[in-house]
Amino acid sequence: MKRFATAILAAMLVAGAQTRDEADKLMKAAQNTELVDGNLNAAIKQYAAIVSKYVKRDRAITATALVRMADCYRKMGDAESRKIYEQVVREYGDQKEAVAMARARLGRTETAARKASTLVWSGPKVDTLGTISPDGRYLSYTDWDTGDLAVREIATGQDRRITDTKNPNSGNWTIMAEESAISRDGKQVAYSWFDRNNSETYELRLASLTGDPNPHRLYGNQAGGWLAPRDWSPDGKWVAVTIALKDGNDQIGLVSVADGSLRVLKAGKGLGAWQMFFSPDGKYLGYDLRQGDTGPERDVFVMAIDGAREISAVVNRGHDIMMGWSPDGKQLLFASNRAGSMALWSLPFADGKAQGVPELIKADLGLADSLGVTRTGALYYGLRTGNAGTSVQIASFDFATGKLLSSPRDVTQDYLESNSQPYWSPDGKHLVYVSLRGRAGANSRFLVIRAAETGQVVRELQPKLTYYNLAGWAPDGRSL
Repeated sequence: MKRFATAILAAMLVAGAQTRDEADKLMKAAQNTELVDGNLNAAIKQYAAIVSKYVKRDRAITATALVRMADCYRKMGDAESRKIYEQVVREYGDQKEAVAMARARLGRTETAARKASTLVWSGPKVDTLGTISPDGRYLSYTDWDTGDLAVREIATGQDRRITDTKNPNSGNWTIMAEESAISRDGKQVAYSWFDRNNSETYELRLASLTGDPNPHRLYGNQAGGWLAPRDWSPDGKWVAVTIALKDGNDQIGLVSVADGSLRVLKAGKGLGAWQMFFSPDGKYLGYDLRQGDTGPERDVFVMAIDGAREISAVVNRGHDIMMGWSPDGKQLLFASNRAGSMALWSLPFADGKAQGVPELIKADLGLADSLGVTRTGALYYGLRTGNAGTSVQIASFDFATGKLLSSPRDVTQDYLESNSQPYWSPDGKHLVYVSLRGRAGANSRFLVIRAAETGQVVRELQPKLTYYNLAGWAPDGRSL
């Protein structure tokens, strides 16, 4: 009898997984129609088909599809959107995330959703690899004219270099500064320092923001291929870092400001934490990680700084990226595309765990990198433009007439990646391209190989190289 029950349970689990996979594919196809093709009417039909298929089988999928269908109507200025949002609130009270989004659209969080953004810096020198000082006065960044670490005074627009590489403007440098983080008292800045002449390659350095900068080395590791400081602890004793080791593994850790020792909190392959921020009380570290070995989707986690406990704070089928904390530590801020486009959300947080459901703070955030939250609660963020979010598309082409025979089709289907340099294999069965995911670094560049017939990812490669460009396939199709 027990064997029979176990077999039934296993079959049910497999069936449930197959249903979820099928629903995910349908949902992604509808989102692609809405967000990539911009065909709202077609997307509405796809979302409606999902609702019809799963209304009696999966309430979570149905509620999500209804919200996204209403979003399409809202973009078209159709009052039908309000009816659908109200339906979700009225009939799907057990689906808290979908209800929160519907209520936000209905205007119950309209004031918060219309939080104003103020442009503080634009132009070719803008860089998003630093942080804002807690008083909102200075922003650290890399001056890519010379590779120097610099700070910008927000009020005056004045720039001041902290290092002096004496690099030419050619960009072919052997030394340069990269990512940086300003301390909570605004007196110091930690930054990563690349030195091609040094066997350690990357170092963590400190410099003063007041008086003589006096740049000096705090930490270096010959096994480390790349590192980046993310945040300072409120008491100024630790710098949170993410490290990519030369053996392909990653580390999340704390470097002691007193003696430069490293305390590893989490290690593993492919961690690649984009954003990390200490809670205002210094007890927790929030960060985002990839959901799995394949695909760029991320979730948000929170760990006690003694490394004893890690919780999954924000888990969603799409992208969730850590953005910071409210000054009182009662809200965890994150960016997510759960409503169809990247938006800023707030999650009640206390005693090391989430206390409620996320609330929409700002819709249509864009591809944002958090630069930190000031003491007054202002979130500073940089918007990635240019080649950020670029995709690889394929289409049938008539070489005789020079015209497309079909509409371009996105094969990457992820607007948070920057995808480029596509090449067909010699036999035409596979497509390879370079995928840049998240903030720059040794652990953010992938070679992705897709099957031409199915579009499925066959392999993802991560060469142990600081930087590379793809030149194509070898004639036998066995190497790149």
